Amino acid sequence: MSKTQRHTRIINLLASSGTLSVQHLAQQLGTSRMTIHRDLKQLDQEGQLRRFHGGAIALNCASPQQSTPLCPHCLSAPLPHQSCQAASGPYTGNRFCCPTCWLGGLCSDPTPPYGTVTDLISSRTLSAADATFLINSSAAPCCEPSILTFLQESDAIAFRAGFGGVLGRLADAIEFLRIAQRLTSPRKSS
Repeated sequence: MSKTQRHTRIINLLASSGTLSVQHLAQQLGTSRMTIHRDLKQLDQEGQLRRFHGGAIALNCASPQQSTPLCPHCLSAPLPHQSCQAASGPYTGNRFCCPTCWLGGLCSDPTPPYGTVTDLISSRTLSAADATFLINSSAAPCCEPSILTFLQESDAIAFRAGFGGVLGRLADAIEFLRIAQRLTSPRKSS
C-alpha cells in the first residue's frame, strides 16, 4: 500500500470512528506502528487530523464541545484510554495526554513527583521512577518538546538510534523541561 493510499485510508477510518489508536491503525493497514506515527505526524501537519500520544482524532471530533476529555495541561489533546499518563501530587487524580504535559505541570513543584507513565512500545503502565525517558527526540507523537517513556532501556536505545534524543531518568526529563520553559517564557522586565 502506498503512502497516499494509507493516508486516505487513515482519514476514512477516522471519519467513521472519530478516534483510533496507533496500534489499531497499524493492524488495520498491515504496517508498523512507526509508519503510522510518521503518517499521523504528516497528516497532523497538513491539518487533516489531530494526533495525540498513542493515536489520532478526526478534526470534526476535536471541537470544544466534544465529550472526550482534554489534557488539563495543553488543553488540546484528548485523553486516550489506553495510553494516557497519570500522576499524583499537584495534579492528584488527573490524567495527561503525554509525559511532556504531565512533567510540564510538575516543573514548578518542588516536591518529588510520583505517577505512572505508559511504555511507548507495549502500552504497559509503569512507575515514572522506573521508566527510561527519551528526551527531545525528533519523534513527537503528541506534544513538544518530545518526551517519550519506555519500560525497557534497550527499547529506548533502539528508538533513539532512529530518532535521536537523550536518554535519562525522571529527574533528567524534569530538568530538561525546566530549562526549556525558561528559554520559551517571556522575560520579565526588572
